[in-house]
This record gives sequence, structure tokens and C-alpha cells, in this order.
Amino acid sequence: MTQLESDPNRDAKSPGDRQYDAEDDALAHLHKMSGTGSAFGAAEYVAINPVAIAALILGVASALTLALRTATVLIAIPLAGIICAFVAMAQVRRSNGTQSGRGFALIGLALCVLLGGTVLGLQGLAFTATRADNRKCAALIERFGEVVRAQHYDDAYDLMMSENFRQRIDRRTFTAGLQQMQNVPGFGTVESMRWNGESMHFDVVGESNRKIGYALALVKFRKIAEPTREPFEFTDREGDWKIDNLTNIFAKPKRKKSATPSVE
Repeated sequence: MTQLESDPNRDAKSPGDRQYDAEDDALAHLHKMSGTGSAFGAAEYVAINPVAIAALILGVASALTLALRTATVLIAIPLAGIICAFVAMAQVRRSNGTQSGRGFALIGLALCVLLGGTVLGLQGLAFTATRADNRKCAALIERFGEVVRAQHYDDAYDLMMSENFRQRIDRRTFTAGLQQMQNVPGFGTVESMRWNGESMHFDVVGESNRKIGYALALVKFRKIAEPTREPFEFTDREGDWKIDNLTNIFAKPKRKKSATPSVE
């Protein structure tokens, strides 16, 4: 057998062929870097779980519930954040390493629990305080009714009316107003007074943390079956709840508008 000699011209590569080979090597290198189908690629391209990001955003937004804690509807923000955080952590755990974001979910969960829990605690304290104020004002209405029925007007004036009321209404005017209430034609004398059971309204006055309250009382007269309604105003400026006004009997004077000089 004759051995074939290689043709040097045939084996040698032209400059164009070498350029194509270099380009193929570069493409192969990029393919390896992309890690398609390899553990290297999976480590480089791990997606962040979108629910974890939502939990983090809701955690930060929970600060609104603390700033506007009187808006009860905003408590839905931390509740939604807690749900998103648990869903995100479950999804990340089941992703076999293809998703990340557990840290975001944990941060969002902590913010929602901390801020949402603080708001719920403050609202609970406010609710408890309001219930206590309701009971005190309701008891004050009943005691006032008993004193008026016994016609002990001086006791009512000295012990139950606020200092602000006494500065505005003197004793004689107070007694005359209650006596007129006892002598309405066809009504008869007052038998009792009690809170009508509807939710009382309380406002905080300025930065003093003192409150004023508003309630409706049912006044039972001897000669009529159905009780009438009497608005009561209360204040705790003196450390304990006192009656600040009976608006149907002692109307507050209207503020006079300041006259503005005309410009000619």
C-alpha cells in the first residue's frame, strides 16, 4: 500500500478560516458563561420573588397606619404584608434555589408585625379609654337626673357643672333654667335622665390631652310616655368628668363677627 502524502496547501487554513474559528470559539465561550443547563448559570440568574418584594413594600407602607392610626381601614396594609411575607417564604423554599427574596420577606414581615401591632395596641387602649369615659358620663347623666328630680339645684351647680359653665352661667340663671324645664305645660316634672345608648363622641382639646364629650340623654317626664332628648356636653379639664353645657336649656352665645371697616 502506498502512503498518501498530505498536501500542505490543503491542510493549511486560510486567514478567513482562522477568523471564523475565532468567532466560533468566542460564541462557545459566551455560551459557557451563560451557564445554560449548568449549575453556574443557575447561581448567576436567581430571580427575586415578586411576592417578597410586595411584602417589603407593604411593610414600609405600614408606617401609614401608625401616622394615621385613627383610619382603621389602613390596618389592612400590615395584614396584607404578613400574608405576602408567608406566601413569599413558602414559594422561595419550594423553588429549589431558582428564587431568592427570603430576606426581603422577613424584613417586610417584621415591619408589618411591629407597626401593625403597635397600631392595634394603641387602638385597643383608645377603645378601652372610650368605654370608661362612656360609663362615667352615663353615670353623671343619671346622677344629674336624680338631683334635678329632687330639685337640689345648688348641688347640681356646685358638684356637677364645670368651672367653664359656672363662669358663663350664674347660679340664678341655672336654677331658673331647670325650674322652667320642670314646669313645661303638659310634660310634668322630670322623673329621670339616662344615656340613650348611642356612641358618645369625644374630642381632644389642643395639646393638653383634655377631652370634651357629646352625648344624648333621654329625659323622662311624668305626664308623657315617650322621653325627650337632651344634648349634653362634658369636659374633663378639671381632672374628672363634669357637665359643660345643656345646649337646649343654656344656649351658648354666638360669636359676634368683627366689623371690617369699609374702604372708600
